[in-house]
Amino acid sequence: MNACASHALITVINETLRVANISSGVFRRAMADIHFQGYTILKGCKVFISFRAMHLNPLYFEDARTFNPWRWHQWMQNKESASTTQLYYMPFDGGSRLCPSYELARGIISIFLHYLVTRFIWEETEKDRLVFFPTMRTLKGYPINVRYRNISNNGMPVIDQSTPSSSSSMC
Repeated sequence: MNACASHALITVINETLRVANISSGVFRRAMADIHFQGYTILKGCKVFISFRAMHLNPLYFEDARTFNPWRWHQWMQNKESASTTQLYYMPFDGGSRLCPSYELARGIISIFLHYLVTRFIWEETEKDRLVFFPTMRTLKGYPINVRYRNISNNGMPVIDQSTPSSSSSMC
């Protein structure tokens, strides 16, 4: 995979993890009294940090409810906004409690996407739409038909025009 394709894949993975977070959030215990936006959180109280709320907040991500991998290309080019955005992008938690296998997860996602895009083709079986409550998801589970791509002698994919080999639903 060339550098450009690798960069594009990273932007797609970052955006996928932003809009469809693996974990909805985490609980933390306040170690001291905290004053936050006019509220006091007492020492010992549990606080829920919602990753989904941060990732879909237009204060932190422009046009937050739109899937836009190019936002990560712009983010990587603009180092000034990078540190601010990084504070609000937490697909694998953050700080001292970063998920120990986050790099493995990114590798698995990369391999899955590579094979999905290069070996298969899919078609919507019916129109679907996104809903944002209680989590971001598709209303009908995004029903699709999946087919293998045929690979020609020169290694280029050729779309199989036969009947779909399997039907699946991507959630």
